[in-house]
Amino acid sequence: MPSGPRVEDLLRYERIRELDAHPTERRIAYTVENADEANDSYQSAIWIVDADGGSPRRMTAGLSRDNSPKWSPDGKTIAFLSNRAGGIQVYLLPAEGGEATQVGNFQHGVVDIAWSPDGGSLAVIAVLPNAPVSLSGDNAPATTGQIEIVSRLPYKLDGMGYTLGEVTHLFVMDAATGNARQLTSGPFEVRAAEWSPDGRQIYIGRTREGRLAHRTDIWSIDVSTKEARQITQDIGMAQTPKCAPQCAQEGHYVVFTGSRREGDAQVRLWLYDVASEEVRCVGGDALEVVDGQSISWDRDGRGVLLLAARRGIQEVAHIALEDGAYDTVAAADGHISGFKRLHDDAVAAFAESVSELNQLYLYERESAPRALTALNAWWRDRRAPRVAYRQFSVPDGDGGMEAVDGWVIRPPGDDRPGPLLIDVHGGPASYVLLSYASHPYWQSLADAGWTILALNAVGSSSYGREFSNRLRERWGELDLPQHLAAASTLEEEGVCDGRRAIAGKSYGGYASAWAVTHARCFRAAVVMAPVADIEAHYGSSDSGYYADEYEMVGRPIEGADDENRRPYSRTSPTRYASHVVTPTLMLHGKDDQRCPVTQSEDFFVRIMTTSEAPAELVLYPSESHHFLETGKPSVRVDVGKRIVQWLTHWIERELPARA
Repeated sequence: MPSGPRVEDLLRYERIRELDAHPTERRIAYTVENADEANDSYQSAIWIVDADGGSPRRMTAGLSRDNSPKWSPDGKTIAFLSNRAGGIQVYLLPAEGGEATQVGNFQHGVVDIAWSPDGGSLAVIAVLPNAPVSLSGDNAPATTGQIEIVSRLPYKLDGMGYTLGEVTHLFVMDAATGNARQLTSGPFEVRAAEWSPDGRQIYIGRTREGRLAHRTDIWSIDVSTKEARQITQDIGMAQTPKCAPQCAQEGHYVVFTGSRREGDAQVRLWLYDVASEEVRCVGGDALEVVDGQSISWDRDGRGVLLLAARRGIQEVAHIALEDGAYDTVAAADGHISGFKRLHDDAVAAFAESVSELNQLYLYERESAPRALTALNAWWRDRRAPRVAYRQFSVPDGDGGMEAVDGWVIRPPGDDRPGPLLIDVHGGPASYVLLSYASHPYWQSLADAGWTILALNAVGSSSYGREFSNRLRERWGELDLPQHLAAASTLEEEGVCDGRRAIAGKSYGGYASAWAVTHARCFRAAVVMAPVADIEAHYGSSDSGYYADEYEMVGRPIEGADDENRRPYSRTSPTRYASHVVTPTLMLHGKDDQRCPVTQSEDFFVRIMTTSEAPAELVLYPSESHHFLETGKPSVRVDVGKRIVQWLTHWIERELPARA
């Protein structure tokens, strides 16, 4: 008989991280990651599966982190990255099996690799030490941990910390000998690399130089001469170039992804015509790209397949380059997280939903998706929640009503009304994510009688530019009424009994903090890694100085009579902390550079000193902004258990009566 899900199931969770398709056969190489409980870390292994049948075959032992499998052009070798010998290096593995061998040696590690068209070389993005220029003293790199010189932005990154002590640059390495030649140098970072079909050029995505270096552009690098030429200048964040195959009907094209402005989280598709040097947007603002790395050209070079977000769903779509026509190629009941096109136009994709955990599927025209893996066998012994994706009628903030989508997760086989958890997604220009790793507490709560409401409220991406932009400068003010209206609908329908709690992380943490300062209807709240003081976030976050400027439509230091500071102040939850009556749990990684820990500390101190609400702050040393999704296994389990315990404890207690 199936048992109830437990947060500790995270330790058994198997997650596909990336995949690649054989160039001429129906075989897929992919990475499976799982927790290494003994070392409180993770392991991953390379696997191969034949799309025409047969059991998946493990190709590496999985005792280290083996990642980024890439088939060679002749299909005989798989290149991958591994930390099995310490730092991350490049390894080559015979596709039919055998021992992997290291090729080349990059002292400070490797970030990414790409095979040359002839299979003789690999483009390697590798890490190099950097000496930041200083006018106050020695320019030489300091001993790690002593001093960090900062003379440009950005200077830190969540999950990495201080970044100016190293750079990433492009090398070409001989696949047989491991000899490598450096193609780029300077105070910038190479983020992505793609060979031209003739092997003469490598297109890269790289950061800018100078005082403000956060923007990225597409450049071409001549492999022989190292000559570099900038292709984009006016696109906010240009990245992930993908070259058209030799069979393209006319000319030579490169597609890439990027936002129109820095700070804009909605990623578009762009086309570069090498002959005319024209750059244009394909698909317009209605198209939102989830993962530029997964882009695959179609067989005739007239369009591309990509992972797109549309109305809160991640799916594989074909985009015609001439007119931007959109055609769904592969979709799931939940979210597709990654895919590759096979040589015969079938699609291998890994997908996940709240009720069905991570698996690899084969999608073929006129056929139902077919599972190629049987991961997470333990899940079949758990009671899965009931899940519905539906619409709610909510206020639009301008005196009218509009329909928004939301996921409703309910107890398995129990129609009795119970408590409701409103779980708010991050962003805000994002949408509800369905991966088990993002919400390991949902299933446990649903099994205990809870209903979870996860709404794509105003400000969410994948619903068009106007819907997302409407929340700019009006965080909390427009979306909280929508969450409350949807909750009231569920209560009127008899799904919930009127007891409410709220939780969220990042922007969801902000929304939860805003909710408990502006609504007296929540018996419990969990605020994770929030933005609580937006003006302080502007100067302390790794990306605040451009992301907050976009969301608040201006910098907080500009404008007559402080007009640009007003939305920062007006919409900051810290300003209203004295209004809190809801028992509030705050969870934060101490090394969070996206929403620094001071955001939680400030909000917590204000609650403690200006209100009588029960509050608790839990900090996780050495953890980043993504402590719930990718933190140490022990941390993720602790977070999930604390969320369940806090909500379960306080949901049974009524809020104090108004004074």
